[in-house]
Amino acid sequence: MSYLVLARKYRPTTFDEVVGQESTATTLKNAVASGRVAHAYLFTGPRGVGKTTMARILAKALNCETGPTASPCNRCALCKSIDTGEDVDVVEIDGASNTGVDDVRLLRENARYAPARARHKIYIIDEVHMLSTSAFNALLKTLEEPPPHVKFIFATTEPHKLLDTVRSRCQRFDFRRIPTSRIAEHLAMICKKEKIKTDKGVLESIARSAHGGMRDAQSMLDQLAALAVDKISVADLEQLLGAVSQQTVFDLIGAVAGRDARRAVELADSALAKGAADDELIQQLMDGFRELLLLRLAGADTPLVDRGEAERRALADLAGQFTPDALMYLVQMFAEVRQKARRSTQSRVVLELALIKAAEVHQLRPLDEILSRLRALQSGGRPAAGAGANPAGRPAPPAAAPTPASEAPTPPPAAPLAPTGNLWTDALAVIEREKAPLATFLGDAALRTEDIPGGGAGYVVELDPVGMEQAESNRELIERALSRVSGTDCRVQFRAAAARPAAGAAPAPRPGRAAKPKGEHVRKAIDLLNAKIVATHSNPRPSAEGGT
Repeated sequence: MSYLVLARKYRPTTFDEVVGQESTATTLKNAVASGRVAHAYLFTGPRGVGKTTMARILAKALNCETGPTASPCNRCALCKSIDTGEDVDVVEIDGASNTGVDDVRLLRENARYAPARARHKIYIIDEVHMLSTSAFNALLKTLEEPPPHVKFIFATTEPHKLLDTVRSRCQRFDFRRIPTSRIAEHLAMICKKEKIKTDKGVLESIARSAHGGMRDAQSMLDQLAALAVDKISVADLEQLLGAVSQQTVFDLIGAVAGRDARRAVELADSALAKGAADDELIQQLMDGFRELLLLRLAGADTPLVDRGEAERRALADLAGQFTPDALMYLVQMFAEVRQKARRSTQSRVVLELALIKAAEVHQLRPLDEILSRLRALQSGGRPAAGAGANPAGRPAPPAAAPTPASEAPTPPPAAPLAPTGNLWTDALAVIEREKAPLATFLGDAALRTEDIPGGGAGYVVELDPVGMEQAESNRELIERALSRVSGTDCRVQFRAAAARPAAGAAPAPRPGRAAKPKGEHVRKAIDLLNAKIVATHSNPRPSAEGGT
């Protein structure tokens, strides 16, 4: 008699037996009981969480000889044939091997005919995202308005690859990863029935390694039952997965916390020499640092960390030796290291470099702390105590006496501007300190005295018509600069300047504007050639026809 693997032997046969997807099972049960069964369903989620199993249970509930019923009998000929995948009216199709439009056309033709012996003809298409675009388009009309006796159940691990037109025609159910504790409970039930003996903590480790997939957990238990002689031990699980013991992972994290790069590399070398897989070790380290981060942020009692009491205490002690920023960096780093190791032929070197880098994580400082130190240095002050760690081996500078908050040093004021005697030039210098681009833009403008209603000294700024709007939007800043350098309240108006002189003609200096060299290079050229500036003007702007 052939052996039936545990994943098939203990596959749920009713909605009540489904583990971890109770909300979906309850919804489908109620739909069957009330007669509100849709013509198309879409089951999405990771592998091994019960999508195809749920599809078979729904098919039995609709076609059972005692139904339609929310609790199929599993004894009639229809239920048994559906369980074994041999029923002629419940067709299971592998989307990966039936991707073409011809396959869908055949399905459409067969869907027109009534079921052979059941109430409904049900099509279960697994990995439906593998169908081609043309195959999906050929299915759309039948999917939207199928014959009354036809039901579609789609299952996929990648729902984002489905066309929106397909998703909108289905009722979607998202299957989530099964909690580790629920998987461990189910495995314990199987071990009791199969008389499989296990060491303490083995089932929890299997469940954790399955990453939320019940089928993966049952497959691992099946392999371990064949591997172990008398009782399944943690060593058997480590040998099967190529993993390292939890104690070794804790020791590695402890070495990183203690900044002992040499010990971390030696521990990793010892684990790899005993047969551990480097990618599995990287995964365990990433999971370990993730759990430390959760403990650090949510507290030692958080349900986000699924560990026993002893392991939880050990992790909580390690978490206190890291800052949240350091743990976030380590999780991100080992996630990237895992990808690099998969692509590299020297994955061991990648792991060793990561451990050395991780041991130096304590020297990293938060970005806001670095910015605070830079601001303090820029303002001439001293960085706050504790704002940065002293490099190893260097004596700490003497701490300054604490300064009361009321006597805290303020940044020194900006150096006063040296007046040139020209009102517009001095005003531009003030504007440049607040808004340098505006000062550059106004460099070619001219200032004239003129009476302006509203009181105070009046001035007219003559500038290029193109810049009138920009000048108007900065009127307050310009008036404030003129008032500051003149010592009196000033009002300004803006006026378009006269047309530029013809090319080749030397423009006369504008009133109210000092001709002075602009830039260090100009001053050096004047000194070198013993020259003088006759007039200044801006670069000519292109004309509307594209000339200059």
